[in-house]
Amino acid sequence: MIQASAQQAKSCVELLKEFRLKGTDARGEKLYFAGVGRRDVYNVTAPFLDEGEWVIAGRVEDRASERSSIMFFCGEKREVDAARRGARL
Repeated sequence: MIQASAQQAKSCVELLKEFRLKGTDARGEKLYFAGVGRRDVYNVTAPFLDEGEWVIAGRVEDRASERSSIMFFCGEKREVDAARRGARL
């Protein structure tokens, strides 16, 4: 097992400096999700690989309700097959 020591840890100032020097592309884009109707999609994850396909998970809820469900989206932000969808919250 690898253990980090205080000597190996970088300060926030060092990490921020490295981040700024990288010239990271900070442009974003608006995502559109299929299969949610007029419901909102919140708190999406970073894309992750599932069964060879890139997937994004997100919390989906109607604005007039506090009840939400987690949905998984792939490809053109379509909902994944029911077998891979997972439990509803």
